[in-house]
Amino acid sequence: MSDPYKILGVKPDSSQDEIKKAYRTLAKKLHPDLNPGNTKIEQQFKEVTAAYDLLSDETKRAKYDRGGMNAGGGASAKAASGFWKAWTSARKRQSGGFSDMFDGDDADMFDDILRRHGQAGGGSGQGGSAYTVGPDVNYKLKVSFAEAAAGGTKRVTLSDGKTLDLKIPPATESGKTLRLKGQGRKGSNSGPAGDAFVEITVEPHDYFHRDGQHVKL
Repeated sequence: MSDPYKILGVKPDSSQDEIKKAYRTLAKKLHPDLNPGNTKIEQQFKEVTAAYDLLSDETKRAKYDRGGMNAGGGASAKAASGFWKAWTSARKRQSGGFSDMFDGDDADMFDDILRRHGQAGGGSGQGGSAYTVGPDVNYKLKVSFAEAAAGGTKRVTLSDGKTLDLKIPPATESGKTLRLKGQGRKGSNSGPAGDAFVEITVEPHDYFHRDGQHVKL
């Protein structure tokens, strides 16, 4: 790998926020949905990921800046490859594809991918040992016709006994899945917890029914 600063298009005195912003911009440009089957773009993405992996770690960055580490020493090809797998795995979980990944809560999705990098890319927990992200868990929740139509809050109890208030968006239909970030099983070696996914089933009403976005008798 060549100079990581040049790869990300940032200056050596750039802040961590500037580095992260530059990486996010390149990640959007090199997204696999926009470049299906393009091995050259995939390689570019891996190089950009390796550069970010080095510069986002203040210890590695300082060592590189002092000349004590070459550009290839900050992030192995294995780590970059692992990130690619984590990225594509997260992408497949997004029903809306590329636009849903970066519109609205793009920062939340981006941070989630970075969080899961530790699972495939060799992130470290306590003692320097590799950590893994905890497994996701799935739940089913029944809501009344009125709750689904108007929206509201529903108290749910997770498998570990923890209770949470789940926000039901207005006009929710059966089959919609809501995500509770970080409410899945615990990770190993201080790795972050997985997510909880709650599938909604709307109970029928005695008199009313849904017709698209309308309620009819």
